[in-house]
Amino acid sequence: MDALARDIGGDSFGALGHLRRYWWLALLGAFLGLVAGIAYTGSVAKTYSSTTLLEVLPPPVQTSVTGARINSSVNMDNELQFVSSVAVAEAAKKLLQIDTDVTDLQAQVTSQVPANTSFIQITFTGISPERARAGSHAFAVAYVNARTDSARSAVAVQAEGITKQLTDLTTKLTAATSIAATGLSNSPTRELAIANVNILTNQITTLQQRLSPLVTTDLTAAEITNDADLPDAPSKPVPALYIGGALFAGLVGGLALMVLAARFDRKIRDKNDIEHRVGRSVLGEIRNKTKSKELPGVLAARSGGEQFDRLRLRLESAKGDRPHSLLVCAVGTGAAASFGAANIAASEARAGHEAVLICANPDSAAARLFALPDSPGLSGWLLDTADLDTVSQRVTGRPRLSVIAPGKTLTDVFDIVPVERVAALVD
Repeated sequence: MDALARDIGGDSFGALGHLRRYWWLALLGAFLGLVAGIAYTGSVAKTYSSTTLLEVLPPPVQTSVTGARINSSVNMDNELQFVSSVAVAEAAKKLLQIDTDVTDLQAQVTSQVPANTSFIQITFTGISPERARAGSHAFAVAYVNARTDSARSAVAVQAEGITKQLTDLTTKLTAATSIAATGLSNSPTRELAIANVNILTNQITTLQQRLSPLVTTDLTAAEITNDADLPDAPSKPVPALYIGGALFAGLVGGLALMVLAARFDRKIRDKNDIEHRVGRSVLGEIRNKTKSKELPGVLAARSGGEQFDRLRLRLESAKGDRPHSLLVCAVGTGAAASFGAANIAASEARAGHEAVLICANPDSAAARLFALPDSPGLSGWLLDTADLDTVSQRVTGRPRLSVIAPGKTLTDVFDIVPVERVAALVD
């Protein structure tokens, strides 16, 4: 907050007050963000997502797989890659009976494996609930069929090899059995044939034991556990996410504009603005309580004049041993300086001090505020056409207050009168 205060000028509390003037920028930013979020949400095409859950079954022959997510013979990372492969996408395309490009079809499907499981979640995104459900189901079926066909092909190759070995061994067993049956008793040939019969019989038994599970085992590689449901709401757009995000971004942008506006705003509205600009305390702030645009005149002690009494006391405590004179200047057009100077002078007179109000502004309204008649004024004294007693007028009802009006020719006097003459008047 202190860094922000240094950036826009002033202390932390003053900076907050300065920023509050531009609250409408934050509101405007939030409103524009809300409108943009609603517009964007309305422009985004609705898409629906449906998910099929299937279980990947272990292969008929159990093997240990290095790097598997769980302690099984299935590498689930490989299975995830296979779900979105071209082969599965081509098969799903045929099941869906559509002419969508395979690449686009692959982009519509995502798959993931829940932690420490052998299940795969296949999610398909479509332009309608029916399309999403059909796509998810088609990819699941295509994956199951592809994996099952692959397992059957592998088993068929193994079974074919074992069957061929069995045929060869059976042929050899038949020949050995014939020799053993017809050979002479105790002959070496017959003894060798009997030994071969035993060996071949054992080999055939072993191969038959290997072939039996390959023929009888269910080769389904995966099965659907939970089929895809018909989604009842679109997955995109997400109104809360889009609208909420846009609203937040608009609010942040509005706050940034608030800081920039406060940083570059140089308009003076009250005493806080002056204190922020010059880094000095303001002794008093006089406000027009009547809210009228007309100059109110010289205020009475109990009708607003107490504001100038407080200002006078602060001035007296601030100036110390300096000469008892006060220069009141205007910071803009209008009669504000005349109003302020006249009321300060009136406050001095109320306090029992001798006060002289010198109107050095040709357009000063001080004489009018005190209802004074025309006089040579300051210009007459500076031109030495009137003495001090003539140009100084006592204010009726205020015996301690004198006013030196500007005079009619004051505008042309400053160019020809030396500064010393003006200083002599103050003395």
